[in-house]
Amino acid sequence: LVSYNFESAQLGWALAVTETRLNQGPFWIFRTVDGAKHWQRQLVGQTSSFFLTLASFQFLDPTHGFVAVGNPISLYRTTDGGMHWLALGLPYADGYSVTFADPLHGWFLALPHLWSTSDGGNTWNQLPDPPVDSTPQFLEFDKWNNLVFRSRLEGWLGSNGAGQPHVYSSADGGHSWQRREVPLPSGAVASGTLRTGVQALPGAGVIASVNPSTSPSALFTSFDGGTSWSEVTPLPLGGGTGDLGFQDNLHWWEIYVGALYMSSDGGQTWNHISDKLPSAVSSLHILDSQHAWAQMFFAEGSVLAFTADGGLHWTRANAPQPT
Repeated sequence: LVSYNFESAQLGWALAVTETRLNQGPFWIFRTVDGAKHWQRQLVGQTSSFFLTLASFQFLDPTHGFVAVGNPISLYRTTDGGMHWLALGLPYADGYSVTFADPLHGWFLALPHLWSTSDGGNTWNQLPDPPVDSTPQFLEFDKWNNLVFRSRLEGWLGSNGAGQPHVYSSADGGHSWQRREVPLPSGAVASGTLRTGVQALPGAGVIASVNPSTSPSALFTSFDGGTSWSEVTPLPLGGGTGDLGFQDNLHWWEIYVGALYMSSDGGQTWNHISDKLPSAVSSLHILDSQHAWAQMFFAEGSVLAFTADGGLHWTRANAPQPT
């Protein structure tokens, strides 16, 4: 598996991991400064937590980045774009999520406990445990199944449980959490286990994914801290949900079954842009209205691709080669 972080059309990083044993295996971190023409290997090693490594890989700007790797697992921090990495301790030998809102403020979730740092991971302080049903039922690399902090104060968690769909928000850096109920998808009935994930939209607002066990999933947005929610309009083609990318909190790209759609109103209406893409696409990184990166999957495997004309045409780029 490869996870990408792109800052621009030229600058980006890639994390490649290979699972050789259960939740373990080698990893490689690469950087490109010329639009994926060349990749420089920056960090290599073993990880004892495959999913935590993938979920934790994060660059906040061109210089500051974090990843949880090693055996035993450690937090690695760079302040020079990945040229050098400093190994730091974590308060627990394994975990579920590490995320940073800025170069200083981060959070570490190790079920069912939560810690925070205000000095870039040098020291950690244990916080009150988050709500019991906010913890995942299983570990997997899933952008909807994660801990999210937009700032040093505002945080979000999804939930797994029966009854009304809900997420949790924090306004005090994870010291306390408030339940925010999310509507059921149109036509759905509250029965069985409901898995509700959440992502922060760029700038403001959040998007929640409600996944009933007996009906299709649906997306909802909130721009008032979870007090009210609006259901995202399903795509015309089959009504499914594809891979989403966000230019800002209102301008979205979505690729589903080989077709690209765009929205300028937070998913309320969609415009069909192209139907010349492969059926499977992931890791959409939207830079602006014209430029984006994506990982595309063909019969021969995955490729990295770039568009400079708003998604009408895509050019294959070199992917890093772990060795």
